[in-house]
Amino acid sequence: MEHTSNERISSSSRSTSSESDRRGFTLVELLVVIGIIALLVSILLPALGRVREQAKSAQCRSNLRQIGVSMLMYARDNRDRFSPTPNQGNWYRRIPAGSRVFYRIPLPLDGDAYWGIAYLPYLTSVNFRRYHDQPATSWDEIDAATGAGRRVHWCPSMNFMDPDSGFTDNNDPFRASYGINGYIGGFKRVSTIKQPSRVIVTQDHVEHRVDDNGDTLIAGGSPLATLRQWRQGHPQASSTWNGVSGFVFAAAIDEVFRHNGKRANNALFLDGHVNSIPRGSKRWLDGEQPQAAYDGKWN
Repeated sequence: MEHTSNERISSSSRSTSSESDRRGFTLVELLVVIGIIALLVSILLPALGRVREQAKSAQCRSNLRQIGVSMLMYARDNRDRFSPTPNQGNWYRRIPAGSRVFYRIPLPLDGDAYWGIAYLPYLTSVNFRRYHDQPATSWDEIDAATGAGRRVHWCPSMNFMDPDSGFTDNNDPFRASYGINGYIGGFKRVSTIKQPSRVIVTQDHVEHRVDDNGDTLIAGGSPLATLRQWRQGHPQASSTWNGVSGFVFAAAIDEVFRHNGKRANNALFLDGHVNSIPRGSKRWLDGEQPQAAYDGKWN
């Protein structure tokens, strides 16, 4: 009987211990854990966002360096000159033919071509030039032929681009996001341009060709002219442009300074280096420091 009693006591003790082991968290404990997790998330998310943006900016600068190499190689093969600069952003043309549609890559000098087409031979080994004259049966062919070189012309922080040729954005597989300095293309010999380390070749922009009509960071005319076309009071600074609704031109200034929380512009310079220009910098003219002026020389 004594042995049986001890067994009952032992069994009761195990039962009590088992019930204690199965006890879950109290409501207070759960709320504390959730609060700690929420606090950690609130601390880590901004840091992760900054890291992600830094990675995008680094990719953008890498793109610009590759573009710089391709342009200098082009100049070496073309009598020390860059290609003329068209003012549109099209990588291909749709050609309707009855019930079918064909696709052709514009020539570099076509008015509706993207300026980067001229430098594709130095960025890809694929023979894309056959599609200048021989249309492709699908844009997949064009994508395969130009993809490697075309992706170099896309900044991962881009949101939208020049609505004049169809409003390209991040959802457009044929996007382009860098604006070319309209003064350097064509007949000017590259080696004759003075102070190449201070001359912007191409940069983050909302325009495909930066041609000193109010869309440039390189001073021309009045200092107040820089980026003026997106300033309040300008005729273009409205909610629509060329039939595109919701295009707020104030946001275009942010697109020019698309890095570091809308505070920096990545730019490729003629000597091949890439630099980040701070918004509001006293050295560079972005419309927020009208007393600043570009002091380089074109000739």
